[in-house]
Amino acid sequence: MLWSNQLLEEDAKLADLTLGACEKGGHWALIPDKLQIETKDKSFTDSIAELKSEYVQADVISFSAALLLHAVKHRQDPRLYSTTYGWCQDPRIGTELQKLESEALYGGGGPRALYAGAFDAFGLSVDGEGPGVVTSNQGCTAVWNFAT
Repeated sequence: MLWSNQLLEEDAKLADLTLGACEKGGHWALIPDKLQIETKDKSFTDSIAELKSEYVQADVISFSAALLLHAVKHRQDPRLYSTTYGWCQDPRIGTELQKLESEALYGGGGPRALYAGAFDAFGLSVDGEGPGVVTSNQGCTAVWNFAT
């Protein structure tokens, strides 16, 4: 997987915490080819609330893997989410891991939620931002909810 240089170089502990917190088992992750319009221009929490019932929020590993696999398979038009970012399900939210991240990595700063996207010629961006941030090219990642 391609991680942004910032996440690897400046936030190595955050990258380790995130990978350690992700589920170890495999699962299907079928994502739509673009962000749902209802989730765009909203904060982390508000964008999750706007997901349609047939979707659940994707975790960062599943979402990133789907983008990379699509690029390998579709070489003519390889990049989904090339101009947008998606808020990813973040297993650190509300946990001791998030508290540790805020204290150790950001000098006591606020929590950060993960987002991924902007998959362009430079690679795939995976980073964290305050969950209250609202950006016009950001929404909620989605994965098909096979339970419905």
